[in-house]
Amino acid sequence: MYKLEERRKENDLKLFQMNQAIQNDSLKIAEASKNLVSDLKDIATKSDRSSRRIAVAVIILAAAQVIVGIIALYRTSYTDQLLEKLFGPLH
Repeated sequence: MYKLEERRKENDLKLFQMNQAIQNDSLKIAEASKNLVSDLKDIATKSDRSSRRIAVAVIILAAAQVIVGIIALYRTSYTDQLLEKLFGPLH
């Protein structure tokens, strides 16, 4: 009986040590997950800022293209001016 109780105590001690190791590993995994989530949040924030900057740049370029298009409608092109100087009025 004494040997059985001694084995049980040894097994309890081993089980306790294994549980502690598992808890330590779980804490390490939780900390790593927390760091990973924090990194992903930072990446998402930076990506959002970049997307906004790109959207603003595209809007500005589109507005500039519209303005240039409107100016081109009411102005004689450089090619037409050159042809008129070389060959006279085209109309």
